[in-house]
Amino acid sequence: MLSNDVEEQASANKASLSFQTGNSVGSLASILQCFADQNINLSKIQSMPVIGKRNEYDFFVDVEWKKQSDYDAAIRKVLKHSINFNIMGEYVKNDRI
Repeated sequence: MLSNDVEEQASANKASLSFQTGNSVGSLASILQCFADQNINLSKIQSMPVIGKRNEYDFFVDVEWKKQSDYDAAIRKVLKHSINFNIMGEYVKNDRI
């Protein structure tokens, strides 16, 4: 159910994130490496142009993890390399599909 209230998901193992990077060589690669270094799997990555800003993109990623501490560490690292970082949702991965 959709809600405006923040609800803590204690057993979450998947998240949807969005962010922007600088427009320089390797800027996206450095963010993706932060996830890899912490054993975080990217199950989706999509880019969309930022409206009204030439050569700037929003990146939308879905990430999955086994250890919450790995996810937390990856987020702290990514925050140092990204712009407009947002956690759009954290939830339990549906393994039935």
